[in-house]
Order: sequence, then C-alpha cells, then structure tokens
Amino acid sequence: MSDYTVKTVLGWNFANAKTVSASLTSRSTEFANEVTRAAGAFDSSWEYWKGYGGEEARQASQSDAEITNKSATVIGDVAEKFNSRVSELEGEIEHLRAKVQEAEDSEYSLRVKDDGSVYSTKSNFEWLRIWKAAFPVKIADKEAAEGFFTAAIRGSLARVEDIDRRGSEELRSVLERLPDSVKLGATGVPSDPRLAEILLKYQTDASRGGARLWPSGALLETIRAVVPGFEPQFLTPEEVAMLTLMAASGPAGPAKVAKVFEIRSIADDVADSRHVDRKGNGPKTSSDGHGDAFRHTFWNALMTKEFGAEWTERFATAHEGLGGNLPSREAMDLYNNEVGRRIATAHPDASPRELADLVDKAVRDGETLVINSDNQIAWSDQVREHHTGKPPLTDIPLPAGGN
Repeated sequence: MSDYTVKTVLGWNFANAKTVSASLTSRSTEFANEVTRAAGAFDSSWEYWKGYGGEEARQASQSDAEITNKSATVIGDVAEKFNSRVSELEGEIEHLRAKVQEAEDSEYSLRVKDDGSVYSTKSNFEWLRIWKAAFPVKIADKEAAEGFFTAAIRGSLARVEDIDRRGSEELRSVLERLPDSVKLGATGVPSDPRLAEILLKYQTDASRGGARLWPSGALLETIRAVVPGFEPQFLTPEEVAMLTLMAASGPAGPAKVAKVFEIRSIADDVADSRHVDRKGNGPKTSSDGHGDAFRHTFWNALMTKEFGAEWTERFATAHEGLGGNLPSREAMDLYNNEVGRRIATAHPDASPRELADLVDKAVRDGETLVINSDNQIAWSDQVREHHTGKPPLTDIPLPAGGN
C-alpha cells in the first residue's frame, strides 16, 4: 500500500514545521543583515589598515560575503518554497477530509478504507430487505456512489502525493544552489582515506529539471500486465527520457520498459527476503543498511545482464539525480551500483540466483558500502546488520565528484 493513505494524510499536522519555516525566514534576514554590516566594516578598513595584509583581508571579506549572501538567500528560498507547498497541501487535505465526510454521511452506509476505496457496510442482501421493490434502481445508485467517492478520494490522495513529492524535489533543488564551499564545509568526512575519497568522488550532478510521476496511459497498463499493482514512479527527467526512448524503440519497446521496473521489483523482493530481521520486526535494512546495499548491487547486476553495463550505468546514475541527496547515501548507492555492474560483467553466464549469491558474498566480504550509526559510509563487513544508521531523507548535498 502507498505511504499516502487516508489515515496518514488526514493526521498530518504542519504546526511545528511552520514554526521552523518562520524561524528560517527570520534567520535568513538576520544573516544577510549581519553579513552586510561585517562587509561594510571591512570595506572601510582601508582608512587605517593599509598595505598587502589589509587588501588581502578585504578581498577575503568580499568573497566570504558573497558566499554568505548566497547561503542566506537559499535559506529564505527554502522557507518560501515550503510555505507555498504547505498551503497547497492544506487545501487538498481539506478537500480530502470533506470527501471522506461526504461519503460517510451518505444514505448508503459508506465507509472509506485507508487506500481510498469506498464500500457499504451493508451487504446487497441487507439492502434488498430495506429497499424491496426499489432495489434494482437503488443498488445501481449505491454502486455509482461507491465508484464516485473512490475516484474522488483516491484522486485527492494522488494529488497530495504529487504536491508532497514535487515540494520535496523543489526543496532539494534549492539546496543544490548552495555554494560548493558551503556544501563541502557542512559535510562530515570519514577518517578512512579511501572512504573519504569515495564520498567525494561518488556524487552526481542534480537533475536539470523537476522529477515527476511516470508513466501513465497505455504504457502504464502494459507495465502492470508484467508487474501487477505497479504504480507510477517519481522519476528524474533523465530517467523518463531514457525510458521513453526505450518504449519507442520498436514493438518490443514497452515490454523492455516493463522489464526495467520488473527488475527493480525483483531486487526489492530478494533484498527483503535475504536481509529480513529474523527477530520478526520486518525488513530493517532496506534503507541505508545491508539490505539496501544488496538491493542496489543486485539491481545493477540484473540490469547489466539484461541491458548492458553502459546503459545501466547511465540509468542508475540518473536515478540518483534528485537534488538534496544525503552525500553519504548518494556515495553508497553509486558505489554499490558500480559493484553490481562489475559482478555481472565478470560473470556473464550467471543466473539471477547465482548473481544474488555473488552479491550477498560481496556484502558479507565488505566489498559494498552501508551507512553506520554516525551516518557515514562504512564497509559492509564493518557494521553489524540491523545496526546501521538512520540518516535524514534530505540534506545539504556535495558537488558532483566526476564519477
């Protein structure tokens, strides 16, 4: 089931987030004013601080002021984007709340499930006893009402998801505008020289456009025939462009696109089955842990076997193009992707099960990366499974590392 359920969405409360946003707006202004005052003090120092040292200090002050002003602008823009999307979300959530109430107040004893589907609490037999001769007409009206409210409520949930995801992407894009020196200064670097090198190298440029839900229409139905229950994915423009080109490549194009998503689904399922918490708490490592390392590595291995290493590298890297990605997470994913492609290339005749075994061995032997409790990348054999970190979804990104 989608994370955007009726109960979850109606339970959202933006009060604390609005307080943070107001604080960001205030701090942005204070930040800019303080920089202006400090820069002015340095600029006027030529009257009493002459010579090479004074000139160097004033030039450094000017450079620092430019960087700080850019950062202050970004902070203010984050708050502005957030406020805009929250306002949009609140309007849609009120619409959702009204539709749920309207459905449950109807004459047909309707109730709304968490996924947005609407049903009557009375069986058709019970309605027959109530409506008697009017049953044929009333049952049609009842079923029409169920369909209408289901479409309206699910449509509202879809719009909430779109606003939320679009807003997240916008915030990430704003964070990408921070000066590179600020990005580097805000990021902790592992003490292991090799890991520090990987962290800085395995970063990619943010996408040049906003991500969106894709696909729709006939192509979506084709994919669902192969991957039942498949829902449109939030993809970068680069991912969409590659998949659109693949879909148009010939009669087998749509099936190839379906295969891309089928492989991702297989990688998810196998990762969860092989890296589940045996204490019964469910898959605990699917994000940033050993299961996530397996998933990315196995996904790239399967994709390489099906589509080749070059296409897979471009597609998997485009997948990481969402802005504002946590640097350690981006490095982990890009590095593990590369390990998967390398495994598949070295074992071209391996079956999917054999590839999964090879990937698991790589995870056990510390050839892949996870995120430790300090939210830094670490070798997968140096952190106990189910004891990895829980970093934030969005953070100040690093500049692209040329990988």
